[in-house]
Parts: sequence; structure tokens; C-alpha cells
Amino acid sequence: MTKKILALFMATTMTATILFGCGSTENTNNKIEDTSAGTNESVSTNADDEKVTIEVAVSGSAQEIAIHQQKFDLYMNEHPNVTIKPVDLGSERFQKLMTLIGADNAPDIIYLNEWTYVMANKGVLLGLNDLIEKDQFDTSVYPESLLTPLRYENELYALPQEVSPYVIYYNKEMFEAANVPLPTDDWTIDEFYAAAEALTNPAEKVYGYRHPGAQADQVLGWLSRAGVDFDISGTEVKGLDTPEALNALTFLHNLVVKDELSPNPAALTAMGKGADALFRNQKVAMESAGLWMLPTYKENPLPFEWDVVRMPMDKNQNTKAGILNWGISKSTKIRKPHGIF
Repeated sequence: MTKKILALFMATTMTATILFGCGSTENTNNKIEDTSAGTNESVSTNADDEKVTIEVAVSGSAQEIAIHQQKFDLYMNEHPNVTIKPVDLGSERFQKLMTLIGADNAPDIIYLNEWTYVMANKGVLLGLNDLIEKDQFDTSVYPESLLTPLRYENELYALPQEVSPYVIYYNKEMFEAANVPLPTDDWTIDEFYAAAEALTNPAEKVYGYRHPGAQADQVLGWLSRAGVDFDISGTEVKGLDTPEALNALTFLHNLVVKDELSPNPAALTAMGKGADALFRNQKVAMESAGLWMLPTYKENPLPFEWDVVRMPMDKNQNTKAGILNWGISKSTKIRKPHGIF
């Protein structure tokens, strides 16, 4: 691992928050091998300014990819010998990443959702402790709660590059047309359910809410607000065999299956229906998402008045976040040249 790739890694993870508010090639001419253990702090890749290409996995909408490119451009402007090559994982992130890893063609910087623990356990990621210590990078800029799930056996394997708390996006015009009070940040789960019922029109196939299905962060959010206490250290299993968990899962079952206040997520997937299309076309009045919707809404404004509100209160009002992380592939071929990294 090089100081150059570590610098890019840290710069992009930090810049992500500012801009948002998200492999290695076989050509060894573009990769740098370990030749020295020196400590020269120069920004040049080596004495001859040898060119280097760093592959960085990305995913998201066209607007999100453009934001990533802004970060990469900032870095490349300061390091003209570095070329950052985005590797778009598309919508099936995990499957595409597994294919690249299985083909021994993983990007140098790997895009991670909630897979850090598994990837570290399987030996896919490079440990960061020594690199962070050598570079004197201050990890206290991150809340410890964000770093705990990124550790495996006391080694840190990734850093957050986007932290996006879930909120409810809602169509104000649909609420007003149905004479439903606009939600407030102190609303309850019962008020949420009543609003979803009032906004659902089965004859028109209009739904009060869109539940995304087996999206871990979303489901865990409902469980947490129901009072479920989870272990985030990866050392024990607890919480899912409790009355609170059953209550939360029953709530979601009633919402989607029994009362049909949300379109069935499995049916939407089978039909190829996009989540944004339903909200945009006013077929759902509410949906839960994070910051990642905003670049698209800015580029292509919604044709109605909308707002956001906190997730509703149950036993508590805990809010989960969609957290995207970047880790460094253990198979990266970028290594220390001439003591610079």
C-alpha cells in the first residue's frame, strides 16, 4: 500500500461529505511495486514522476457518479501524475464486486456498504492501522459508532465516505389533497400508519408509503425504533429473538402484505420498476431514503412540492443511516517506490 493511494483514500472519504452535504489493472506499467522503505514526503509518485493509475469503485445515479468525479478531479489537479479510473459497479454492487474479486481484478479502492466485516474476514481488504499511524491521520473526525462496524479483530479496514441518515420524503400536495396533516418531526408511528392508510388508493394503485424490502439499513431502523438492541461489534448475535423484533416485523408485514399500504417490493423488482419513478410519478406519497436522492432531484426537479421529515417515533426515534465506505483491496499492486510512499 502506498502513501499516494492512502492520501487519495483519505482525501476522497473526507471530501465526500463536503460535496454531498459515494482494481488493479493487469498492466504493470501502470502499477508501482515496493522498492524502498524510505520516508520522502514529496507528492511526486517517484523521482521521475512516474504515472500511476488508481482504480476506485463507485456506484449510484449519474448525478452521484458526477459528484465522485468532482472529488477525483480535485485530487488529480493536485497530483498530475495520478490518474483515477472509476469502476462503476452499477446497481448490483455486491454481485459486481464479487465478480471482480473472483477474477482477481478488484479495484484498488473498494466500495463497501455493510460488507466490511465480511470482506475483512475473507482477507479481501488491507488493514489500515499501520498506515493511519504512519500518516498520523486523525480518525477522531469520525464518530466512533461509525468506525466500530469497520473493525475486525481490532484492525480498521475501511473509512466512511458518505453518511446519510434516513428521513421520510413526502409529497406535500398529496397530503393536502387528502386532507392529511403534514407530518412533523415529533410524529409517531401510529400517525405515520394513519397517514399511509389515508393516502392509499387501491383503485388507482396509489400507495401511502413505499417500503424498499430487504434493505438492511431500512429494516434495522424499524427494528431499532421498536426497541431492539443490536450488537455492532460483530462478536455476538442478539436482538432478533425478542418481542420487540417481532412487533417491528409484524408492523412491516401489515404495512406491505395485510393492509397493502406499500407496493410489494418483490413485485416491483420483478417488474423492473424504479423506486424514484414511483415517488416522482406520484404513485407513492412517502418513501424513506437519504441524501443520495438529492443530486437527482436537483438535476431533474420533482413536478410537485415536497419536503422531508424525521422517521416516526416508536419506542424511540433512533435514526439509522445509509453508510457507504471505502476500503483498500489487499490485492492492490500499488507499492512503495523509491521511498516516497
